[in-house]
Amino acid sequence: MRERVADAMRRAILSGTLAPGSELRQESLAEKFGVSRIPVREALLMLERDGLVIVQPNRRVTVAAMTDDDILDHYRVRALIEGEAAARAAAHDDFSTVQEAERRGELALDSDDLLEFVSASTVFHEAIWELSASAQLTVLANQLWSGRDYTPSNQSEHIHCSQREHHGIVKMLLAHDAEGAREAMRSHIMSVGTRLKQFRDEVRSAPPQ
Repeated sequence: MRERVADAMRRAILSGTLAPGSELRQESLAEKFGVSRIPVREALLMLERDGLVIVQPNRRVTVAAMTDDDILDHYRVRALIEGEAAARAAAHDDFSTVQEAERRGELALDSDDLLEFVSASTVFHEAIWELSASAQLTVLANQLWSGRDYTPSNQSEHIHCSQREHHGIVKMLLAHDAEGAREAMRSHIMSVGTRLKQFRDEVRSAPPQ
């Protein structure tokens, strides 16, 4: 439950739907999501860790200010970490977990199942972190992941782009091309960040309803 609440709120904050300075009340959020206050409190702690909300001394919680530059910097750092993980993973011979996650993503495309695609994408990235055989890279990549992945205006177009990028990463891994894998992963991560920025621009320019 806390993951579901945190994910929904994270998307609203990153998209600009929840404006900086907005107060987040546990009671209202619990009612909105149909849960108790416990998962809401835990979700807010997760968002505080991600730097998306600020918990005041009086326990008042507000949405943190986050610029486009802040978000793009997040993706630049993530691209460096995950690019290195992909480069190291290319030295392995068994990519079955990565390939299976890619296949799951393809099936999710066929059924236009966003939640399944997100799940498959998470497994895809985590499998590459594990193949990097670096505990430090895995910890850093996991901290940077934290579900900070966008709500593009056209979800279908987004997941199709991501799936094509995943396919390119797998191709480099199977060829044991470390530099190719690094560049394919870095390009993928930055592409996700760019799509998020485009979505935020669309939200800001949309007429008020």
